[in-house]
Amino acid sequence: MSVTDSYIPKAHPARLRCAVVPGKVVVVYGPRRVGKTASVRRYVQEYDRDALVVTGEDVTVRAFLESQLLAKLKAFVGGRWTLIVDETQYVRQIGLNLKLSVDLWTGCASLLRAHRPSTSPSRPASR
Repeated sequence: MSVTDSYIPKAHPARLRCAVVPGKVVVVYGPRRVGKTASVRRYVQEYDRDALVVTGEDVTVRAFLESQLLAKLKAFVGGRWTLIVDETQYVRQIGLNLKLSVDLWTGCASLLRAHRPSTSPSRPASR
């Protein structure tokens, strides 16, 4: 068996380009050392050079991404439309914080505040 016979094709950046759309979170996952980070870096080089690429291993990055403060998340990302977080397992509540970020950029956060029910969670609504 030659080296080319054992080659496992990596995700092509064009496939990532189709998946990355405003208002959506794309998760690239797989076993260790199969080329996830390399594939995402190729995507950034070819299609989205303005993306903010960070790692969850960085303490400063974690402080921003774990804050759950919309103003802090907005300041962290700035005017960029694409945020790429590698090593997300180090970021507490990453799912919630990504949801807050998407809501912030798509305008859903203000829409949700405008339509919040007036009842408190401890008191059921009257019927």
